[in-house]
Amino acid sequence: MNRFFLILLLVFSITACSKYSQNEKPNIVWIIAEDLSQDLGVYENELVNTPNIDQLAQKGVTFTNVFTTAAVCTPSRTALATGMYQTSIGAHHMGYPDELKPNLPDSIQTVHQVFKENGYITANIEDEPANGKTHWAFKADLKANFDYNHWNSILSQSKPFFAQISISNTHRPFPEVKSNGNILDKVKIPPYYPDHEIVRKEFIRYYESINILDDKVGQILSFLKRSNLAKDTIVILFSDHGRPMTRGKYWNYDSGIRVPMIIHMPRGLTAPVEYIPGSTENQLISHIDITATTLSFAGIQKPNYMQGRIFWGKGKEKERQYVFSTSDRISELHFQSRAVRSQKYKYIRNYRHNFSINGASTAYRKANHPVYHVLNILHKEDKLTSEQLRLLETLPKEELYYLDNDPHELYNLAADSSYLEQLQIHRKALDNWIATTQDKGMEADDEEVISAFNEIGKQSYERFQDQIQQLHEQIGKELNRSMR
Repeated sequence: MNRFFLILLLVFSITACSKYSQNEKPNIVWIIAEDLSQDLGVYENELVNTPNIDQLAQKGVTFTNVFTTAAVCTPSRTALATGMYQTSIGAHHMGYPDELKPNLPDSIQTVHQVFKENGYITANIEDEPANGKTHWAFKADLKANFDYNHWNSILSQSKPFFAQISISNTHRPFPEVKSNGNILDKVKIPPYYPDHEIVRKEFIRYYESINILDDKVGQILSFLKRSNLAKDTIVILFSDHGRPMTRGKYWNYDSGIRVPMIIHMPRGLTAPVEYIPGSTENQLISHIDITATTLSFAGIQKPNYMQGRIFWGKGKEKERQYVFSTSDRISELHFQSRAVRSQKYKYIRNYRHNFSINGASTAYRKANHPVYHVLNILHKEDKLTSEQLRLLETLPKEELYYLDNDPHELYNLAADSSYLEQLQIHRKALDNWIATTQDKGMEADDEEVISAFNEIGKQSYERFQDQIQQLHEQIGKELNRSMR
């Protein structure tokens, strides 16, 4: 066993052995994976080894339709922390300099502050395997949000706790895999990528990072069990947004915003009637609904300002007909894109669209994503399919996809007259959402913000330009060898 956990268990056995069983309210743990789509074993990915997460799902409930409010970490985590759309509180960009981060409106608190006011201990765990990540786009006093950062500080307390644990293994850089021949031919590449060994190896490295994530989740679950905490602790596992691949992270396609979620409640706790161990939940859920429902699990009334909906249990609200997501400034790029998704359709409105998907890559992405270079090189050689070419074509102003027939969102139906009714329905839904949530991303940025992000882009390019060139040359050589 990890030495760290042995020490904590000793502390616990001396100071807190009998206290947690007496809690009237449950402990709650958020396990937040980074940059992870529904690529786990429980979602029928046979090329990963995720026994710990799969077992959690077998004893808990697996959610199939959970969507983040942004496809990049800071805006997404901002919404999660407040239960509000990041665009409603003016904290919607990715990469604000600290001095330009907005303050939260006076009437709004983070979920952690709400927990504290209702008798909970709050923690942002930094102990291995956690990384203590918050990455909020607003100014925040972390001491006012979190009582503790280490398990050993929590174990001696008699109050229930709400802890968040962020795990970074599925974030780039991916681990190198020494041997991958056994599964290389089994990797299923989305049709908008060239089906090349270079691309397959990227997915294999991503899958290996998922295997490592599962080990880390296993450590956490084992610690809770051995510390006599598991019987009083609700575990909610999910990710901050989709996989870190071209047309995934940054983008409002399902590959960027559709995430896994598993909720496990121990037998000794009173669970909502909707909780059926081993079952699957298919209702549409927004990331901010996790925030509202977590409060409900603790018997805490949702604040009136909170835009998240309670999807289970006491105070359950009307199920969503739509979920919404946004993409704004990300480093040197400015997307200003909005999306609405129903069970069957996705509508995307690109307010800025004078660029392509592959072209809208940050310097960091160009330096770290082989697929960026594979697409550009094969495009010059006229070796891309029509689906792959779309990643290099200028974005349309509007996109509409019928997801039942087109889960990869390849065929834009916005100009198809037979889908005019659905286009109008989803246009109206998005317009209403922008108006009712007071989307501040529709407002022009201050010159100070524009200048700061332009400078970020300049510095980023200067930092990565050599790495970009080296990766381009490396990918070119690999493609030439494979085509001989």
